[in-house]
Amino acid sequence: MKESTPADMPTNAKVHDPAQQNAPVYSKKDRKSFRHTTLKTRRRRRRLIAFALVVVLLALAAVPVYRTWVQPYMARSLYESLRTMYGVESAGSMPEEYNPQMGALYDINPDIGGWLIVPGSDVNLPVVRTVQHDAVYYVNHLFDGAENPCGTPYFLAEPHPERARYNTVIRGDRLLMGQIGGYRDLAFYRQAPLLFLDTLSDAYMYKIFAVVDVTDEEAAALSHGGFLTDRDFYDFVARMGDRSLITTGIRVTRSDRLLTLLCDTDVGKLAVVARAVREDEDYAVDTSVATAHTPGQPAAVTQTDVTPTGP
Repeated sequence: MKESTPADMPTNAKVHDPAQQNAPVYSKKDRKSFRHTTLKTRRRRRRLIAFALVVVLLALAAVPVYRTWVQPYMARSLYESLRTMYGVESAGSMPEEYNPQMGALYDINPDIGGWLIVPGSDVNLPVVRTVQHDAVYYVNHLFDGAENPCGTPYFLAEPHPERARYNTVIRGDRLLMGQIGGYRDLAFYRQAPLLFLDTLSDAYMYKIFAVVDVTDEEAAALSHGGFLTDRDFYDFVARMGDRSLITTGIRVTRSDRLLTLLCDTDVGKLAVVARAVREDEDYAVDTSVATAHTPGQPAAVTQTDVTPTGP
């Protein structure tokens, strides 16, 4: 008998496939429901992805807002509260030889070293020494230790006993001390020609004699605490006077104690250099003699009567 082959089988014959024996059979209603469920799943997945993207974008947008507005606000709030504590005595932890005005501030942070006031600005701030923490720490930490890019003004350089001429240098962030950039304007200087600095040992007033735009290298060079020789002192004062944006008419002698405020501003680093009011001197400043000055050009008024001596 001839064995049948697939070619000999009728076209309407059903071939038995064991693999499909247990395959589910879906009705039209089942298939429609399945398609509907699949579409809902896809839509839900797209919504979740869109929501996740929105969250990421909002988070990215919030970072600059937090840094630009929230953190400066937190810093200003802290320092405003500290102003009410300046002048309050210590609860007992501060050494007796220190200025009692700093007592309550010392209890919060023993690195307190002074209090700086620049009239006509928001610079009314504590200044820290780098004893418990270094300068890098205070670049992005507030006085109370909170991490914040506004940081805390700190003594970049303090008077050094081995240096004959003192230059105290205070460094601050643009967000806190950037208003000293106003000294580029003659009108601002005429309104605020004095700086006030209380330290752990004494209180000083300083007369500003130079306002200088400085480079990064020059800013780094200001990290010393004074000058080894009279010539070093003279060269510094003369260089600051020649490059000052304002000719103030304030004279500087080799016995004067200097204060330099160094800060990043919106248009670069600025150094505001001042000398202490002398014991026998009136603190009043005649700002009418001050004039705008183009750096490098001869000054209308001599800034200093220092004469170079020594090597």
